[in-house]
Amino acid sequence: MEVEVQGILVNVLIIFLGQLSIPIVQNFLIDNKKIQYKLSIFVASSISIILCMTFAFPINDHYLYDLRYVPLILGTLYGGYRVGIGLFVVLVTYRLFFGGIGIIITFFTTIILVAFASLLSRKFLNSRTSIKVVLTIALLHITPLLTGIIYLITHLPYLSLNQWIVNAATFTIGSVILIYLTELIHKHTLLKEQITHFEKSVTVSHLAASIAHEIRNPLTTIKGFLQILFVKEFDEKRRSYYKTIFSELERAEHIIHDYLTLAKPQNDDIILFDTKAELEKTISILTPLAKKNKVNISTQLESLYTKGNIQQFVQALINIIKNGIEAMPNGGEMMIQSSIENNKIKLSICDTGVGLTKDQVQKLGQPYFSTKGDKGTGLGLMVTFNIIQSFGGRVSVESEVNKGTCFVITLPLEEHIQDSLSEVASELKQ
Repeated sequence: MEVEVQGILVNVLIIFLGQLSIPIVQNFLIDNKKIQYKLSIFVASSISIILCMTFAFPINDHYLYDLRYVPLILGTLYGGYRVGIGLFVVLVTYRLFFGGIGIIITFFTTIILVAFASLLSRKFLNSRTSIKVVLTIALLHITPLLTGIIYLITHLPYLSLNQWIVNAATFTIGSVILIYLTELIHKHTLLKEQITHFEKSVTVSHLAASIAHEIRNPLTTIKGFLQILFVKEFDEKRRSYYKTIFSELERAEHIIHDYLTLAKPQNDDIILFDTKAELEKTISILTPLAKKNKVNISTQLESLYTKGNIQQFVQALINIIKNGIEAMPNGGEMMIQSSIENNKIKLSICDTGVGLTKDQVQKLGQPYFSTKGDKGTGLGLMVTFNIIQSFGGRVSVESEVNKGTCFVITLPLEEHIQDSLSEVASELKQ
């Protein structure tokens, strides 16, 4: 019994160290967050599996015991099916060195566990911690059940009742501790990334504010001289050109104002507005660019009200829609929709452009990251994300290379206004 307890403790210690090593391994891998994270899980889990099997311990004359399936299941649940397949190969390959009939049992047990864990991986990652614990314990208890059935069929000696109880208790207690430890590591890693992103944002915001302040002065001078020329111009066609220039100068001033909000967020000019009206206004501004790029813009819009700064909202929309149009240099389709989902406003802006890789999607909104090469600074989408967040909303992005990109903006819905408008519309119909 003493040997069994020591063996279990050694295996548990190996798995703990494996989980703790994930962020350490991650720092030495390639600069791609998603691949980096999954690769670090694979490396740490593989090492844990190999060490657990190396330090297996006898619990009777016919059976060596270890906790190899714990890192196998955890690695597959957190890393997905690709990590699971890799861990399956590592486990089965290493088991071949030991020989014996147990290799057949290991092979089929591992296939079943990886299959179940892969199917549950996405649900697992989106669940709260308590659900994760339940799912992990359920999967881990499949192991002794499957192995026991196989041993009964083959009439080989297996675990006694006491050993079954120790086995179940080890899996249960170990799972709870490991899941909470893993979640703690993940939260720490996420917090570290958020702090790094915040520090970059602060640096960029001060830089943007400084540059914007310097640009504002010459723009004011240009505007002043243009106004003098405008007063002396009597040709209506040329006057219309001046009006367009003034309109664009005003928009440039608003853009500069938005850059200044990176350094000093302002909550002035917060009013209730109709997202449909502002979307239509934005589309009319960008229609010439769309026609130039042979892009057809289709809409399905509803009058949905939210609160915020209208100029900031329009600028955020311009940044997203303009990026979408420029992503279709050979023409394409853009669909802009608005609807209510879960008592919130959902705005979708989808294009059929060149698309983005998963790594590029993750980096959107970060300072100095741009898909436009030397032509872009990355500050446009950073401003956009900050504006939507200041409204109490969020931006999510889905994209596929050579198929297109879809920006989904979620905003708070002013429900009492929406209800009043619905009542008025019903009365008018009657």
